[in-house]
Amino acid sequence: MGRAIGIDLGTTNSCAAVIDGGRPKMITYKGGNSTIPSMFAIDESGQELVGHEAKRQAQLNPQNTVTASKRLIGRNFHSKVIDKVRQVFTYELLEGEQSEVLVRIKDQVFSLEQISAAILRRIREVAEDSLGEEVDQAVITVPAYFNDRQRQAVRKAGKLANLKVLRILNEPTAAALAYGMGPPSTSASRCTTWGAGPSTSRSSTSRTASSRSSRLAATRSWAASTSTTG
Repeated sequence: MGRAIGIDLGTTNSCAAVIDGGRPKMITYKGGNSTIPSMFAIDESGQELVGHEAKRQAQLNPQNTVTASKRLIGRNFHSKVIDKVRQVFTYELLEGEQSEVLVRIKDQVFSLEQISAAILRRIREVAEDSLGEEVDQAVITVPAYFNDRQRQAVRKAGKLANLKVLRILNEPTAAALAYGMGPPSTSASRCTTWGAGPSTSRSSTSRTASSRSSRLAATRSWAASTSTTG
């Protein structure tokens, strides 16, 4: 069995970390970058590009470059969110057989799970190169407002990327859990983590027990939507 990593599958950028010596450690890419653009493209020669390679040609090839795919994954094609993004996104959106959102790039049609899988696959490859060993498991964070359909879509994307998704975790909950991994505390404490995103705000309240390991006793999270773009 290979290593497990934590992945923040972001709207604009994505990143990953691994537990090393009991502490989380960011996985860096060649050149020292700790994030990868959440972008997928097909260039003029028909080659699939992911991350930095996709971003470098995005301005010259906008109609064949997919950005912000996380806003679309698991959504119904007829939702208000899709109606709004279709007015600003440069790539073509299609309706699938189950009213899911599909993307046409050149003469190919992709599901959002396939697009996200390409990004996750690149993250897994970089992690394996950095760690020098196989990576086949992951915990993936998602916005707290994601519904079950969206979470299942992320799970499917992980499977397509040859990753066993151990858990889908709310982003603010992940931050609160990281707080619970901090230095030992002699008394119980409470922490509220606030995530101010570009389109939504999310918070999580955690209570740590007064124990040597300062383990998380309870975590509660919720999302307060400030727009419909997700």
